[in-house]
Amino acid sequence: MNRSESLFLELLSSAIWDVSPAATFFTSIDEKTWKEVFRYASMHSVDALMASSVRRLPKESQPPSKLRIGAYLQMENIEDANRKLNRQLIEISEIYRSLDLKFLLLKGQGNALYYPDPLHRSPGDIDLFLYREGDYEKAKQWIKDMNYEMEVESPHHQGYNIGDTHIENHRLITYFVRKKYDRLLQQEVDEIIGQQSFDLVEIEGKAIQVLPTEMNAFFIFQHMFRHFIYTGTGMRQLCDWLLFLKAHKTSIRKEKLLKLTEKFDLLRPMRIFAQLAVTYLNASPDIFPFELGKPNRYPRLLMEDILNGGQFGFYRLKGQPKTLWRGRWHRYKLTVKRSFLFGAIAPSHVYPLPFHKLIHRVKLTLKGS
Repeated sequence: MNRSESLFLELLSSAIWDVSPAATFFTSIDEKTWKEVFRYASMHSVDALMASSVRRLPKESQPPSKLRIGAYLQMENIEDANRKLNRQLIEISEIYRSLDLKFLLLKGQGNALYYPDPLHRSPGDIDLFLYREGDYEKAKQWIKDMNYEMEVESPHHQGYNIGDTHIENHRLITYFVRKKYDRLLQQEVDEIIGQQSFDLVEIEGKAIQVLPTEMNAFFIFQHMFRHFIYTGTGMRQLCDWLLFLKAHKTSIRKEKLLKLTEKFDLLRPMRIFAQLAVTYLNASPDIFPFELGKPNRYPRLLMEDILNGGQFGFYRLKGQPKTLWRGRWHRYKLTVKRSFLFGAIAPSHVYPLPFHKLIHRVKLTLKGS
């Protein structure tokens, strides 16, 4: 790990645990190294977290004024974007309530609540799970009636735009490579819906329904890990999971979460990501509701992969061919390579992925997509 990577991780871990960074790490840092640190922050969508840590450094340890001011301006932009997204969330929540559409908030602004400053989590979309039968189709018709810009519908969600805010209505909270796990997940979700065992969070003074604690902890990890095995995951997703676990460490039912992770064969990768967080992000082992297991080589490999890939691994795809089929072939080769590199972490999730993507592409090609 080079110096800029180490400095980036020190600032990031200081921000999420709300402590001052070790000033001794930041003596005699040249401008080139500082630019690399901020480049990592941009790659991983943690710019505001970086700026908040830089602000806590002694004056003599801070970056050059041009870089520092740029970081603070970016932090203010992220704060403003979060305020706007929160307002939009409340507005769409009120509209859905008036239409009698029942939903749960997934990820996003719900995760931001657990950051030391919720306005410092880089915002994304508004993801809503419409869990009651018929509501997903009813919402889709409303979007059409309102003439909002709609993206091509996936098997799992319908995205649309209100102004520059992207909203996704989900018919499923998530999905897996193997249908076996999709069926198991549906059973778990049906039980939650049947019992109405939702949690509530407060955003802008309004109560919003979210998944129950153990399922949410499981879901946040599964969403991160699914992106990881496809193309990669970023630091923002990892921070979401860590801060959720920290916030709920005294209330989470450990046996319930352990049962979920074992049922879906995700305990081993969950332990590896926990080891990574302890080793590289100064996470306290006691925030994890499971034993970390024996040390192994994977935390280092995963950290290298995450750092180089950036948000959702998108930086890994920047050099891909521009033509359609060459680009698809490039991404498929990447999937095969990642399955060999990381398959042993979660064999039942990773090894089937190349075959799954191949079959999926053949089906789409036959349909003319």
